[in-house]
Amino acid sequence: MNRAPLTPLRVDRRPLNLARILATISENVAVVDRQREPWARYWDRWNAVHLQGRGPLWVALGDSTSQGVGARHPQRGFVPGALRLLWERDRPDWRLVNLSMTGARIRHVVDDQLTTMHRAGLCPDLVTCLIGVNDMIAGSTRHRISRDTDRLVAALPEGTIVGTLRERHPWRARKTALNAVLRRAADRGHLQLFDPWHWTVDEDALAADRFHPGDGGYRQMALALDMALRGRLRG
Repeated sequence: MNRAPLTPLRVDRRPLNLARILATISENVAVVDRQREPWARYWDRWNAVHLQGRGPLWVALGDSTSQGVGARHPQRGFVPGALRLLWERDRPDWRLVNLSMTGARIRHVVDDQLTTMHRAGLCPDLVTCLIGVNDMIAGSTRHRISRDTDRLVAALPEGTIVGTLRERHPWRARKTALNAVLRRAADRGHLQLFDPWHWTVDEDALAADRFHPGDGGYRQMALALDMALRGRLRG
């Protein structure tokens, strides 16, 4: 079935945002920040190809981590890493449409990414979502985090595999609030959770900006997601 290309998804950036400010004083931050648009264009091209054809469909939702920002190439991110494992273990005809957006907050998943998925008439066999860090950086309160996460849970298809956040500083209370909503939904059987942040120490675990994952961090995230997928496929 041939489908029209998806409208490119981007988060509008304010002239004065944290990443741009830090990029002016740190070349390491600037190097990673410059990946933003090239990585997004890569996924635009990828999506146009994977919208076509047959085979089970995976839709990935989220922020820069699902884009693979911080890795040396978008294909070194955790989403394509887990896809390769899925091809090897299950079926080689799995397709992936990556609707994530660098800089996305919870509301962007609900208002932009899921809306795009539904408008395009996509009926994915698998949906994954990793979101929330940008909401912490933006200074959302615990109440707003809980409210927005409730809205996210209501919008996600049943069985979506969602990444939790590590409940440690900074923003520990807000991360705990987000995870609490996700865990309640998982207890009801609506979501399946995975922990993408339980890493061993690798030399390349973090990107040059010391914020995004690097190739090593993304490898470990791919393995964590793969464990969740193994459970799904066995079920």
